[in-house]
Amino acid sequence: MLYAEDIAGGAGHQITVTLSGVEYFQCSAIEVAGLLSTGSLDVSASDSTSDAAYSSGPATLTASYEYVIGVHVFVNTTAAEFNPDAVWTRVLQASGRQSLSGHFIQDQVWQGDHPSFAASGQVSVSGVIGWPIASVMVAFKVWWRRSRMRRRSMGFCRR
Repeated sequence: MLYAEDIAGGAGHQITVTLSGVEYFQCSAIEVAGLLSTGSLDVSASDSTSDAAYSSGPATLTASYEYVIGVHVFVNTTAAEFNPDAVWTRVLQASGRQSLSGHFIQDQVWQGDHPSFAASGQVSVSGVIGWPIASVMVAFKVWWRRSRMRRRSMGFCRR
């Protein structure tokens, strides 16, 4: 997961991905307004599983208002449906080449105490069982309360 701080948002942006010697890749871009312009990264966690219950592993937030995003990458299945736990919102699910891989993004805006939690949920699969899911959760400090947070998906690319 890559992120940039203190940039101007809005329509008309172009993101260029240049890779050499890579046959296959996926990427998604999400714009989030309302984060601190510097020092926004708070905590992160990552884990992987081959079970139907996926999780990034726990991390403890340090601020009272945070934007938390979970990204989950899956491979080697013909169809997967990700269902985030109740506190999470589905942002997007994208399949890769020939639907044999893809990624799922979930997020939430946290307000309150400093909990320890993970980007988690259940996945239902038809096709090959025993595939790995790699999960990452990242929390960013926000500069204003939940009512001022905005997020928009900007696109998906694959090769």
